[in-house]
Amino acid sequence: MHRANNRHLRARRAALVGGAVAIAAVAAPVIAGVSAAAPAPTACQTTAFVTSAGEDKVVTIDVPTGVRNPSDIALGPSSLANEVAITPDGKTALVVLTGRAAVAVIDVATRVKTNEITVGASPQDVAITPDGKTAFVTNFGPGSVSTIDMATLTKDPVDITVGQGAQQVAINGAGTIAAVTNSTDDTVSTISVATRTKDPIDIGVGDGPSGIAFTPDGATLFVANQNGEPLPDPGKTGEVSTIDVATRTANPAISGFEHPGDVAITPDGKTAFVTNFGADYVSTIDVATRIKGATDLEAGAHPVALGITPDGTTVYAANLDTGDITQIDVATSVAITDIGVGGGPAGVAFTPCLTPVPPTTTTTSTSTTSSTTTSTTTAPSPVTPAVAPQAVGAAPSFTG
Repeated sequence: MHRANNRHLRARRAALVGGAVAIAAVAAPVIAGVSAAAPAPTACQTTAFVTSAGEDKVVTIDVPTGVRNPSDIALGPSSLANEVAITPDGKTALVVLTGRAAVAVIDVATRVKTNEITVGASPQDVAITPDGKTAFVTNFGPGSVSTIDMATLTKDPVDITVGQGAQQVAINGAGTIAAVTNSTDDTVSTISVATRTKDPIDIGVGDGPSGIAFTPDGATLFVANQNGEPLPDPGKTGEVSTIDVATRTANPAISGFEHPGDVAITPDGKTAFVTNFGADYVSTIDVATRIKGATDLEAGAHPVALGITPDGTTVYAANLDTGDITQIDVATSVAITDIGVGGGPAGVAFTPCLTPVPPTTTTTSTSTTSSTTTSTTTAPSPVTPAVAPQAVGAAPSFTG
């Protein structure tokens, strides 16, 4: 992709400070209709929601089959769709619209945008608390965080001031702390979810922090420092910082990356995956030893965002300039295949795994002197969100 398009589409990395630039479509072919790819190595019945910054839409993919839904979700003109998050119950998706200073609300069941909530200038990322009650949205322009009440879908009138160049936000598994990267200040801010107040002392990290993730136990934060503001310069190195949450202390950084932009950690807490925007690959880090993997995984041009399936088997890397998703098998650390999505993918999120509830069986018996008659009635099995995987067939099944 042309450098100009790269500059405009990297919304999360603060390229869209004003949110008013025009977006040109990615040069890679846009897949019309259903785009099939090799299935991801997962039995979890989940759907991936992938934002398209260049085409103002959300693409959905049936993860077990690797099939793209032929019907995309429209977001409206000049949206510059950025990050996306899905509520724990799987009913609602929130999409950051950097170009409109808003968050779009999508009904997952009907696959329709139902609402738009105004937030701060140049919003970048969104995270939802584990109880599904509150969404936190970073605003790059004013260096603030907006909060949204998910029950009423209304924004709190008072935003939380953090550092300059607020980028990404992560919430720990206990739902007590929200952590925000401040790319201009080279710091991380922490916010009490209960009181909506920021700790007065920010934590210093590396140059241009962007991606951030808690380990599942909430003890450690991983921060990708992209080493370049406001636009990364391909060819520069970068590093990943780790922070001890209890002591609020940054440990020695992990080196060997090329403009690391995003970081995601597997549900078992063993492996961190990191995008290298400057070198078109994804790296791994052993969480226990803090050692970078010796072999990097080839991705498309300028991987910008990561998502990991709820069962922890597959990583989705969104490649901004080739307009596709690279699937990575977590167990083997092997890139499987790419799924075309077009339009500068910028964010990835997954619906919860669907697990069938065991059928309810009622047995009645009628006895006579010569015979016994038994009848069995089986109630329908509803499907409920859960992390546990289920077996799935070959046909795609889109959540909602």
